[in-house]
Amino acid sequence: MSEMLPAALAYAEKLGWPVFPLVPGRKVPRAGSNGHLEATTDPVLIRKMWADPASNIGIRCSEFWVLDVDGIEGADWLCDREKEHGPLPRTVRQITQSHGSHVLFLNPTEGRRVVNRARFAPGCDTRSAEGYIVVAPSRAERGVYAWDVDFHPLETEISEAPEWLLALVTSPAAQSPRTAAPPDQFAALVAAGVDEGGRNATLTRLAGYFLRRYVDPYVTLEMLRLWNRDRCRPPLPDSDVVTIARSVANREAARRETRNG
Repeated sequence: MSEMLPAALAYAEKLGWPVFPLVPGRKVPRAGSNGHLEATTDPVLIRKMWADPASNIGIRCSEFWVLDVDGIEGADWLCDREKEHGPLPRTVRQITQSHGSHVLFLNPTEGRRVVNRARFAPGCDTRSAEGYIVVAPSRAERGVYAWDVDFHPLETEISEAPEWLLALVTSPAAQSPRTAAPPDQFAALVAAGVDEGGRNATLTRLAGYFLRRYVDPYVTLEMLRLWNRDRCRPPLPDSDVVTIARSVANREAARRETRNG
């Protein structure tokens, strides 16, 4: 019997952490699912979701936020900060398959909020309720996930983050993606359409917009087809639309796998 389902049930029942299945041996949600939005603590639903007993375990970061320290670069950055500010408080930690770590902290109060942020510092990301982490005993291409025996979640309380770290990850610079266009720009784009010369780039942007929000890839393709038919002047061949959707979906899957170390 696989150890994944019993572990998923234990996270939900003993810790109150919402879980959902990932592709076996990978860090991405199953095709056709809503990813972390399906995470639950209901044991009946969890048993149904784990139809494939080899499915890895994802936990939505709604009960805490996570400092994701990736490899040597992240470890060096954190070591330098700890020399400057003092060591991080005792809290739950996981060793990731990329030889990094997940450091769990209580969600902040006083109106502050941590959001998902890639590389807010060298080798360091944040995970919040908008995202998830992969947890033990999951396996991926580069190894397995394991809770640090000295900071195991069943034996260690999750602590508040030190003020210097919280200030850093909740700063305006850390909260604002550098390249993302606001939703109203996409709304205007969808309504106005595009002429020849900008069709491929615009369809690529729209595919990325949908897929970053965990819209199913097949639904994304159908929306692109409709938009291409009604708003591209003239429409691209359907084969081009399929190629664009497939390419962006593959890149998005790779991005999620990299970010959810």
